[in-house]
Amino acid sequence: RLDLITPAGAVTTLFRTTPDVPLADGAQVTAAEGDTRWIEFTVSAGSTQLNVRRLVVLDRESGAVTTFRVLPTSNSIILLRPVLFQSAVYWAEVDNSGTGSVFRYDPATGQTSTVGSGAQLSPPTIIGGGLYWQQGGRVVSYRAGRVPAGYPMNDKKLEALATDGTTSVWATTVGAPPEARTALMLTRPGMNAAVAIYQTPVDGFADPLAIAGPFVI
Repeated sequence: RLDLITPAGAVTTLFRTTPDVPLADGAQVTAAEGDTRWIEFTVSAGSTQLNVRRLVVLDRESGAVTTFRVLPTSNSIILLRPVLFQSAVYWAEVDNSGTGSVFRYDPATGQTSTVGSGAQLSPPTIIGGGLYWQQGGRVVSYRAGRVPAGYPMNDKKLEALATDGTTSVWATTVGAPPEARTALMLTRPGMNAAVAIYQTPVDGFADPLAIAGPFVI
């Protein structure tokens, strides 16, 4: 189920996969994010993002739940992680080679449009208040933002940011095999360069989830 929890600890269930979703056993909500009105979330036939089969949006004003993308469990299309950007949902769909399209869904109008297509697509990523993705070995700037100091806007990979609107943190690989490890980099406005706040052991993995007050989670 998808729950909304207030700072005081009150819990409101917004959505349940059973019996609302006719998927195989193990259907789960695997990702969610929201703004002041909309909450978008994914439902997977299993526990991983690669098994996403439904994209859903909930209107916090009316309580209406709209499923705007459905894939059969046997479909070979891969739905990549969606993002909620300026009151619309953006996501990429690719085949096994990474070729596909980026889509935009406007929950206010119910309209879906294609905003990009090509090979080597990455999920849309919000960086510095802008929206970007990778396509054909280059970065596509759909809506330009203020890229944080030190963020690697290169042709390798767009790392997802954890941010509270001021402080930004992302993961990057430092060193070369067999000594490669993951470092968490932090930057704020006014800083000339990002600083490493944590490094994993060799071959370790770290994923910044959120920034809450003075803490990086």
